[in-house]
Amino acid sequence: MWKKIYYVDAFTTAIFGGNPAGVVIVDEFLHRDLMQKMAKELNLSETVFIKVDRENPTTVETRFFTPVTEVELCGHATLAAFYVLVQEGYIQEKGPRFHVKQITLQGELSVEIIKTQGDIEVIMDQQQPQLVSEKIDGKRLSRIMGIEEQDIGITEHKGFKGELKPGIASTGLKDLIVPLKSLEILKKITIDEEKLKTYSEELGVVGIHAFTLETLRGNTAHTRNFAPLVGISEEAATGTANGALGYYLVKNKLVNLTDEQEISLSFEQGDFMERSSEIQCYIRKSEEGYRIKVGGKARICIKGEIQLPENS
Repeated sequence: MWKKIYYVDAFTTAIFGGNPAGVVIVDEFLHRDLMQKMAKELNLSETVFIKVDRENPTTVETRFFTPVTEVELCGHATLAAFYVLVQEGYIQEKGPRFHVKQITLQGELSVEIIKTQGDIEVIMDQQQPQLVSEKIDGKRLSRIMGIEEQDIGITEHKGFKGELKPGIASTGLKDLIVPLKSLEILKKITIDEEKLKTYSEELGVVGIHAFTLETLRGNTAHTRNFAPLVGISEEAATGTANGALGYYLVKNKLVNLTDEQEISLSFEQGDFMERSSEIQCYIRKSEEGYRIKVGGKARICIKGEIQLPENS
């Protein structure tokens, strides 16, 4: 049995940049153990399996696997999945802007496709954002990250005067958001993966999403993401975590947002892995609360087929 597979660089406009994801298109989901083995074989941070209904191609089901476990949602793999579906003709729409539905283990999410000048941008709705109240041990955290405790936290930046401290935020998956004072400090992070696995389990988070307001390309922030608990030492672009970071910045008043206003934030990531990435975050505030969307572009790097056992 052969299944189509794609190797896609997400959150980039150039191959060999962004965050690579595996994309496997199926008529029916395979056995969970087999999908896990395929994800391990591809050995990318995430592999997404897409179940396409030929009768209704604008509603698709997705499941996401790291090399070691299944996760409920993944931003960069979602981007890769829908880029493939549009680019390869599985989803055909004449309009330049349209919506499709994604069924995940977290429920149904809306995905917006924008086609402009021969390119495709995928914008993904995130789950209801939240900040989780949890006391963070700064000394322990600094040891896990291989930096000094005083390197953590931001109190001033371009007119902002407040206190950005580590905290847990989520737009679908919980991440420990860690503000750092400079790009130099961000660059020298050396994670103790075993200690981070333990701490992540204690806090109920996927991992650490560290950031600084110093940037290389004039974006809102430069970020790095570490999630060894789910088999990811470091990720070059993280959609859900940057969505959570956008909400964190708004709630901590670094970014001002009024009712019914939508703002766009941009995050750069992956440069210290030589895989430059850019992630767009769109935030709208209304009487119902905050709506977070994350978007970007992608490129197919490799496409082919994978051979599976006949009895699968």
